[in-house]
Amino acid sequence: MNLEEKIGQLFMFGFAGREVTPGLAEFTARYRPAGFIYFGRNIHNPASARRLSEDLCALARRLGMPPLLIAADQEGGPVLRLRQGATPIPSAMALGASGDAGLVEAAAHLAARELLAVGINMNLAPVLDVNNNPANPVIGIRSLGGDPAQVAKLGVAAVRGCQRAGVLSTAKHFPGHGDTHLDSHHHLPTIGHPRSRLAQVELVPFEAAVGAGVEAVMTAHIVYPELEPGLPATISAAAIQGLLRSELGFGGLVVTDCMEMAAIQDGWGTARASLLAIEAGADLVLISHQPALQEAAFQGVLQAARSGELSLNRIDASVRRVLQAKERRTAPWPDLSAVGGRDSLQWAEEAFARTITLVRASPVFPLCGEVLVTVADASQPTQVEDPVRASLARALARHLRVREVRLEELDAWPRQLPVVIGTANLRPASELAGRILAAARVRPTVVLAMHGPYDLLALPSIETYLCSYSQQELALAAAANVIAGRARPSGSVPVELPGLAPLVSQ
Repeated sequence: MNLEEKIGQLFMFGFAGREVTPGLAEFTARYRPAGFIYFGRNIHNPASARRLSEDLCALARRLGMPPLLIAADQEGGPVLRLRQGATPIPSAMALGASGDAGLVEAAAHLAARELLAVGINMNLAPVLDVNNNPANPVIGIRSLGGDPAQVAKLGVAAVRGCQRAGVLSTAKHFPGHGDTHLDSHHHLPTIGHPRSRLAQVELVPFEAAVGAGVEAVMTAHIVYPELEPGLPATISAAAIQGLLRSELGFGGLVVTDCMEMAAIQDGWGTARASLLAIEAGADLVLISHQPALQEAAFQGVLQAARSGELSLNRIDASVRRVLQAKERRTAPWPDLSAVGGRDSLQWAEEAFARTITLVRASPVFPLCGEVLVTVADASQPTQVEDPVRASLARALARHLRVREVRLEELDAWPRQLPVVIGTANLRPASELAGRILAAARVRPTVVLAMHGPYDLLALPSIETYLCSYSQQELALAAAANVIAGRARPSGSVPVELPGLAPLVSQ
């Protein structure tokens, strides 16, 4: 490889569209990246995704490039890039509620096998962040829970399931994104805990994953002053070379989170930060969206290499790790029939059923007969989660006589009629929370938290409270079965609800 070709192997790029256009082919020939990342914008259905992967791989072969890494975030819940026609996977927190490492491994294996069937050989999962901050705006149900040991156990199971299917697994977001109240897509968070606390909480799952042979680790755009004041982990040699490589002994692929996120772009700029990340020890720089920034980052690293600012030894070490990761991606692609089959759907239905959590129940629970149904959703869009909004009323209508109403209309209905209220991301003392509490004072009320379990913090007096950990259709169907007394809940809340529900390790 010449220098330009080596530099290309340090980058993974995203692109718009669902086909290899002449522009994308020209861009690939010019910069010869290590691979590409898919988002929902790139995937219409499994057949189209596989065709895109085949065309990209054929292009790389014609250009004489090494095999491609093709990545996606197939975490589960609302973060599923391959969705239409694929098997629904519960959110990580839902799986955490099951407490079953075997279920987690099966979910990761199924997701990975379906990815590989469409040519995606790298899953940017699992999330190993210990979600111990109820105000965390970006991790939440993407986390397996709030107990470091439990997240470690289930995270190792996820890694094992993914890599057993022949797909590269990526533990993220190192050294931990669980205890922030800011979204690094929009801000630069700081976690100021001492090293002793990091060792006891944030690092536990990553150390376990490294010990289990995880092949890739994604860095977090978060400042840890105890590691290197002022620098996020992505561009910190203390975090990557010191903590991850030297202390934890990780010898695999270090991948950055997207370098267009505001936590990086606002402070250093995508191009400059890409160079800093490589200097700090990152092997693969992820730039997901803008071709101009991808080009600028490539040229900046190339110029630094030519000037001697970036050593050839540093480049060669990362290229070697990238190529080694590619050499291990030799599993043949399963047939498309592996995606979304009847057996997989049946597995998913059973999996979702094992995640539903009943936190509290009043004597009127479960419900029968006629019920009112409404939704109080305070969710804000994120750059990570897909807008998945199945119908709670439709799920309940399979078992109960449902009248779908607006929250502000409840007073117009007889008070003996119970109401089921689906909530998401409520804030304490908010207007929505006040209306729900007012309703609960005058009629039987069941609250189903359809996202994170933390809505109970805004509704401490609610007598009947369940969690489904997402608004996926199968999640709401499983919750409806419990609400109507057709199934018994078996999940446990995998995070602490301060002052309300103790965290129970399973």
